[in-house]
Amino acid sequence: FAIAIGQLVADHLRENKHVSSPENMQFYFGGLWPTVFSLYMSITGGVDWQDVAVPLFDVGQFAVMLFLAYSSLMILCVMNVLVGMFCQCALDTTAQDRENVIKIQLQEKHRFVKTLKNLFADWDESGNGKCSLQEFINHVTDAKTQALLRSLGIEGRDAVALFEL
Repeated sequence: FAIAIGQLVADHLRENKHVSSPENMQFYFGGLWPTVFSLYMSITGGVDWQDVAVPLFDVGQFAVMLFLAYSSLMILCVMNVLVGMFCQCALDTTAQDRENVIKIQLQEKHRFVKTLKNLFADWDESGNGKCSLQEFINHVTDAKTQALLRSLGIEGRDAVALFEL
């Protein structure tokens, strides 16, 4: 796009020595790099696209249409692809966070079950590998046991219902 527009402007300046706005045309399209820079500025907000397009009206309709095609292509297509890539990255990050939350919850569940198994094994006074309801009730009223159960998110009154499960 820059080469085509730059060439059209160069031909126009060479053929028409008396241009209505030669300063703007030279500034925006005075060579390949000023043309590339002007096109870049017009789509990134560095300069209003109208300021770049107005000098092209002197060059001809084809130059203006070429500029509009470039602007439309860049803004509507390329920029949307870039925005889509950023959104996809955000969604991927969210999915990874969700997976981490699930992993942490599973680790907490494992810790919870292990703590309760150890607790019941300690309470097994008969040594038969099982904690009876009476052994459970004897220990669940202990302040230390109640604090441990609260750290696991279990209230003392819910402990007996948990045992019966």
